[in-house]
Amino acid sequence: MTSDQSQNVSEGAYAIQAGGSVTVGMSKADVQAVMQEVLKRAIEYSAEADAKAVARIAELKEELLQCFADGRADSEAIKEPDFQHTLREAHNAYARSGDSVVRENLVDIISRRSKCGQGTLEALALNDAATRAANLTSSEFAALTVIYLIRYTINPRVVTFEAFGGYLRSQLLPFINFLPQGNASFWHMSSQSVGSQEIGEVSFRANLMSKYGGVLGKGLPKEVVYQKNKGKEHLLLHIMTQSQRDKNCIRPNAMNKDKFIENFKGKYVAGEVMRGSLSEAELTIIWNDYEATIPQGDDFRSLLEDACQGMGVLMDRWENTSLKSFSLNSAGIAIAHANAVRVVNFDAPLSVWINS
Repeated sequence: MTSDQSQNVSEGAYAIQAGGSVTVGMSKADVQAVMQEVLKRAIEYSAEADAKAVARIAELKEELLQCFADGRADSEAIKEPDFQHTLREAHNAYARSGDSVVRENLVDIISRRSKCGQGTLEALALNDAATRAANLTSSEFAALTVIYLIRYTINPRVVTFEAFGGYLRSQLLPFINFLPQGNASFWHMSSQSVGSQEIGEVSFRANLMSKYGGVLGKGLPKEVVYQKNKGKEHLLLHIMTQSQRDKNCIRPNAMNKDKFIENFKGKYVAGEVMRGSLSEAELTIIWNDYEATIPQGDDFRSLLEDACQGMGVLMDRWENTSLKSFSLNSAGIAIAHANAVRVVNFDAPLSVWINS
């Protein structure tokens, strides 16, 4: 045996000398000890996760039982295999999530599902909603709901500018602080199959104007309207009313253009037989003249702020994110409807939008 232990080491390397074998890094015994500790922790964490899941399922079960007890849900549905499957999916979804927003929405979705006929479009949409809701964030719930309320619903009680402000405060304002500020949420919602990105866009102003335009304009001077419709002044008394935004002006006596034409086209106005009539073309001219008095751009933003402080922020968020171009499918509508019921006590039945 030689005692010569001289070594040549290249640049960046190092040499180890020993009289026996050399172990670099962790020994086999060290690795075994670490693996045993990891396994022990995994068992402990698994038990903790199981306990959380059981507790969450119990929470959801308790709320659903209350719904069956007070009539909000139909216990007969439990006899259906399809409903049983949806019920299991909902419990599993909430066991994973643990989010109270998800739980409350699932309670509404399951309750409504229990009252749907087997195999109907509404039942199928609610089945999908129950499995997809748990994969959404609170900002995504807010986005779905705002899109749903603005694009897919109309509030028939908005017949004055004051009522319009009340609608904004009660139905839309509660969601503003939760809306996404970028487009990543919309990409995620697309991946969860609750809606899709459209090529076209619908502006915030256009959405509101198509539904509530009748209360948004300044109005037209009475003499101008009467001058352009000579001989039909007696008809104008029925179809026009004083503008709330300018007491010296008048406006169409309807929420929007469609209602204006539907209500006043022909000879019958408010149940009375009138002398003569206004055609759809004549009504359209009156409406278009009035519509030109509805503000645009920053002036429209100021109008919204006058109606409800904070609405300018919602308009900005709408125009600067995919809120303006995201459309909902039936599952997205069902989820948004449930969240609207939860947050703002929305009271229209889901079957208005989803029916067979």
